[in-house]
Amino acid sequence: SVEVMWLFYIRFFSEAAGEVIMLRSTVEPIMKQAEIVFHDNGAFLAEDLPEFIEKIQKTINDLVLLEQAPQDNDDDQDEEIKRKRKDFVALRIRFYPLLELMNKALKKGKHVYWSTLWLGSPEGSRENYKDGK
Repeated sequence: SVEVMWLFYIRFFSEAAGEVIMLRSTVEPIMKQAEIVFHDNGAFLAEDLPEFIEKIQKTINDLVLLEQAPQDNDDDQDEEIKRKRKDFVALRIRFYPLLELMNKALKKGKHVYWSTLWLGSPEGSRENYKDGK
């Protein structure tokens, strides 16, 4: 039996601006913290985009500010703090394409849809997913 490595991606797409593919493990925690209901498939309606864009941006900014706050005992945590700050800067960079797609859709009055890509099985489909193998 062959072990299959499963990678879960989210494909965001809109008639306004093509598509953006992101790791689900990056997207899901931010959506949860932003209090955005997030399922395997869904949509941000054009009229709701300003609210969702603001929530995502605020969540990312809050996380970055939290990590940049001065810490007690900086000497012991120096390397860990540097790594975390780097991760959160990368978080802004990782979400930039999605926010751009959302802003373009907003300007054109289009919805943004998403679907889950289950990559790893020979067919790459969710139906073949069984206990991560």
